[in-house]
Amino acid sequence: IAQISATFGSQMTAGLDALSGTGVSTPVIVTTSLPNGTSGSSYAVTASAVGGTGTLTWTVSAGVLPAGLALNATTGVLSGTLTTLGTANFTLRVQDSASPTPQNDTQALSMTIAEAPLVITSASPLPVGTVGQPYSHTLTVSGGTPGFAWSLNAGSNPLPAGLTLNAAGLITGTPVAAETVTITMKVEDAALVSATNQLTLTINPLGLTITTVSPLVSGTVNQAYNVTLVTSGGTPTLSWSVVSGALPVGVTLNPSTGQLSGTRDGSPAQKAGVQA
Repeated sequence: IAQISATFGSQMTAGLDALSGTGVSTPVIVTTSLPNGTSGSSYAVTASAVGGTGTLTWTVSAGVLPAGLALNATTGVLSGTLTTLGTANFTLRVQDSASPTPQNDTQALSMTIAEAPLVITSASPLPVGTVGQPYSHTLTVSGGTPGFAWSLNAGSNPLPAGLTLNAAGLITGTPVAAETVTITMKVEDAALVSATNQLTLTINPLGLTITTVSPLVSGTVNQAYNVTLVTSGGTPTLSWSVVSGALPVGVTLNPSTGQLSGTRDGSPAQKAGVQA
């Protein structure tokens, strides 16, 4: 059995000829329609034929393939990445290698390339920010008609304090407070089609650091001593403690304010490690 055909008319006749063992005198294209495609997406479909003698060769005999699509002359595969919108009409031709006169068949085909749906592709959660540190992130989109305008959707939570969103989808600024917010972003394309998506953005507190320089201000025996330790970063409320060594006798650390105070006596001073 050389070939089985499930088509009608001349195609069925060609298939029956093949079953009878007599061979098909001419190749017959059995692909009579093509699936539609989406702009910006990959496409791969094989055009098929039965019958013919020897090697089959495929060409476009009329019309033009959609931009981005190519026809493999040996396999009949139509493949590529579609780049335009609209309907393309063209005719495929298949020719065998019969000698002395090659035989051929043609088939008119059409396919419609539609616009890809507009989708916000930025993943949630968005990259994390840090209080007091510059932040910059650009939102992304796929599909739609180029010419995109970004905004916060009506009724959405605001961006973290210190950050702004521009029409190009760029979130920039310097966050001023640690928080996690869920924002509904909106993008509209040049055809006035819009899409929305909820995205979460977390701002972390700046790392806690004791910024008071060591050694501390010197004290005098039997005289009042008062120094307040200073930090940067962290999330209020802070709690202070001595983690190693000991404070000079008569001097204490206020665990809430970081204030070292008291009247130092004449005992030898020890080096103390303080933690916030």
